[in-house]
Amino acid sequence: MTNTRKGAKTQRLSIRGSLTRAWLLLTFLSSLFTLPAFSKPNVITIITDDQGWADIGYNNPGQVYTPNLDALAAESALCTRHYSMPQCTPTRIAAFTGRYPGRFGNAGLAASNEPVFPHGTLNLATFLKANGYQTYRSGKWHMGASEPHGPHHHGFDSSYGSYAGAVGYYDHRYRPGTREEITWHRDGKIIEGYENGKHVTDLVSDEAVRIIEENKESDQPFFLYLAYHAPHTPLDERGDFVDTPTQLDPDNPKRWLNEDKIKWFNDPKGIIQSEPDPEKRLFLAVIHHLDHGIGQVIKALDESGQRDNTLILFSSDNGPQVNWPGNAYPDDLKLTDFNQKIPFRGKKCDAYEGGIRVPGFVHWRGKIPARKVDSPVHVVDWLPTIAGFIGLLIADRTINVISLAGIAFAIGMTLDNSIVVLESIELERRRGAGRFEAALHGVRQVWPAVFASTMTTVLVFIPVAFVEQEAGQLYSDVAIAISAAILASMLVAVTVLP
Repeated sequence: MTNTRKGAKTQRLSIRGSLTRAWLLLTFLSSLFTLPAFSKPNVITIITDDQGWADIGYNNPGQVYTPNLDALAAESALCTRHYSMPQCTPTRIAAFTGRYPGRFGNAGLAASNEPVFPHGTLNLATFLKANGYQTYRSGKWHMGASEPHGPHHHGFDSSYGSYAGAVGYYDHRYRPGTREEITWHRDGKIIEGYENGKHVTDLVSDEAVRIIEENKESDQPFFLYLAYHAPHTPLDERGDFVDTPTQLDPDNPKRWLNEDKIKWFNDPKGIIQSEPDPEKRLFLAVIHHLDHGIGQVIKALDESGQRDNTLILFSSDNGPQVNWPGNAYPDDLKLTDFNQKIPFRGKKCDAYEGGIRVPGFVHWRGKIPARKVDSPVHVVDWLPTIAGFIGLLIADRTINVISLAGIAFAIGMTLDNSIVVLESIELERRRGAGRFEAALHGVRQVWPAVFASTMTTVLVFIPVAFVEQEAGQLYSDVAIAISAAILASMLVAVTVLP
């Protein structure tokens, strides 16, 4: 009896392991079979800071002015159930390494300036660099706030911005009096004067534009990790009045000083000025400024002719802050209930929906169809997803998350349907069905969706059932899987078609 139980358990583990390996194969095959031949795309990952689910126009129309992000999302695979970690550092670890932050211990489970993963960890920069990319970073790091643990030690050819987390929007210092206060740097060296006097969103965006223009004639693709500090506190929008920190007008405490003369408070549609709460209005102005910066980045891609060969992934790092006590950063205001209302429980730092459900989309014009993806998607999937679109396999087995490349976006089937196929195949195999029989059963569960796609799509799903050997035999299975898939798809087509 004991040996029987052990044998059953071993078989279940074998099937699960096989499905995991098959999923990696599935990603690779989908990139081969569903996307046309093209050179490796540029890759830009955009992360905003504390932008809640409702702090973007497409989720909250008429209340938030973000025309550039809305236009980009309209041409993207828009993830309606897109998730992050509950706070900034954990989200950055997940997105950057393809691993949940707890895999590296306790240091990265909350916002931290300590080193959060060891040197040599596979990440977006090292992976893409090893595959022929120039690697750049502009903006916030917050995964080790000192030079020995900074971006240069984790795969970046060029790095610009802050080592630490949030900074003053105009003087670019971290929390005064801390060892991380002086943080604004370029390529491992602190910039003298910290570029005081220019808004942090403009600096980060200008650096991104410079990188794009610098690479327009290059034969080598680039990866840009673009991490904005906005709209994290301290909220500060001075316009041309750079020597006057944002403050309420003493003659009218419902208005900000010089508000009528600062363009970020005055969008063309009048959305921001229609908000009666001055603190909400300030936050909306910061969002407007952020959206403009991202718009400049997209404009640079268009004008340099690189837009159609650039894969863009966008996400916020967590839910809304909502309330802030102030006095933590330079020129830091106390703010109360300043985000837009969300229809979820919780906020930043909460593991409830409101703390982790954030705006997110994947964009590649001409390659990824504009559509809504209603299945759950998480930033931890970024690394394998990018690898899938480029057509590369990740050899590191500690990356055990899901690539969404061909499955959730390019093929035109949702992750839900893919999971149905996998579960159906596994169930049939446990019942003793053969590989061929289980594969056909799995495809039949989603046949209406499969039939609407091409026969090539069928070739992607069927091989899942055939890869049950160890990793060393994986590649020998590919030829068998493809041959069997062709036969199986023909048989299914004969069964369904009149």
